[in-house]
Amino acid sequence: MFKKLLLPAFTALLTLSSFYLAAQQTPDTVVTTYNQSLPGSSWQYSFVQITDIHIGEEAPGDDYGTPGYNDNTSPSDAGTPLLRLRNSVQWINQHLDELKIHFVIVTGDLSESAEMSELLRCKQLLDSLNVPYLPMLGNHDIWPLSQGIEAPLPSGDSLFNVLFADAFADAQTFFPAWNNGTRLTKTWDTENSCYAWFQNYHFQYGSYTYIFTDFVSRAHDIAVFNGASADAQLHDFTGGTWPWLQQTITNAPIQGQENILLFAHHPLSKSLLSGSFASFSYDEYDDITQYLNTQKDRVGTWIAGHKHNVEEYDIKTWTFSSPIATGYEAAANWEYANGHFRIFKVYDTLAPIPAGLNLQPTNKLTLSPNPCPETLHVQWEKDLNSEYVDIFDMQGRSVFHFPLTPGQTSLTVDLRELPSGLYLLYVKGALPAQALIVH
Repeated sequence: MFKKLLLPAFTALLTLSSFYLAAQQTPDTVVTTYNQSLPGSSWQYSFVQITDIHIGEEAPGDDYGTPGYNDNTSPSDAGTPLLRLRNSVQWINQHLDELKIHFVIVTGDLSESAEMSELLRCKQLLDSLNVPYLPMLGNHDIWPLSQGIEAPLPSGDSLFNVLFADAFADAQTFFPAWNNGTRLTKTWDTENSCYAWFQNYHFQYGSYTYIFTDFVSRAHDIAVFNGASADAQLHDFTGGTWPWLQQTITNAPIQGQENILLFAHHPLSKSLLSGSFASFSYDEYDDITQYLNTQKDRVGTWIAGHKHNVEEYDIKTWTFSSPIATGYEAAANWEYANGHFRIFKVYDTLAPIPAGLNLQPTNKLTLSPNPCPETLHVQWEKDLNSEYVDIFDMQGRSVFHFPLTPGQTSLTVDLRELPSGLYLLYVKGALPAQALIVH
């Protein structure tokens, strides 16, 4: 079956490159200044929030890429969401210096139904950013689904770990005090009786702590009987998001007022709307806001997507406390003709010092044969000071690591000891990573 599903990733890249010939249009943008009233501060840098990209939305027959959800991209793939993301990425790259854009945060729903092809296509465009990007899970990314046929479990988080392993590796080399949190830890979800890889992580930048939270539900959507529920869940158990978040805030350095920024796919609003706009329940909202009220001098904002709205509001407890933090929501990138995102201009008393990531241009990576029965030949176009080759399994674990010598542009690997299945191969410096089948 897999032999018919996967196509070489570089074929898809050639299709993508043709998109850049189109005239670039100005996206819809919202500009927000953060902590401008901080004494002695100045505008040090900006970051961009993109959300709800939904690659695969409106795909013919509800199937993007090649057949099924464990699929690959097809040369004919495009679609409105892809074109609008492409326009946004191109605009961001053109305005990096002018707007002091240091990184991009994607607050979930990269795909429409967690098909591998949708996530791969989204990643291929995000990889063309000339600054690091931080991807987050949304409810549409958690339960793979195609043409009414779905995965037996909400396995999108493990697929996420595999596909974006190189993006996280790059981020780790760029941001000081990077912490993978629970991203790489397999946890038993006691609420939904399944294993989960909760995508919680954080880092320091300047005098700020950036905390990324995974409140995405692993519950099945009973209402429509496919995919994951749109509701948020606290995951309040050992290894879950809620205890991790409280511990992370407690351990965060105190370097100034409102110096903790929280990110989630689901907004922290009092809205209890049903359906696709569902968020936290009354009790969950109360638990979060009561806790954050004890930290309100440190926590400055909760930044989210999910509801496809442009919003800004004071976060308060249900008992109408004084404002705790500011909630920001961005609209869906795919719903605007030229794309949409929010730009945060960050004021700080301390200039951030990146760890020194040197982003390299995309370099063609070929694998043969693929599917591979025994011996795999890996080749990339030219020396980009590549350091190593990694192969990741579907749980995001590195199952093969091979250091490279300076100038090396090819490698032959014996895969006879690897169990049959789907993997991702990544050559440091030769992006993007490519899906690999061993059989």
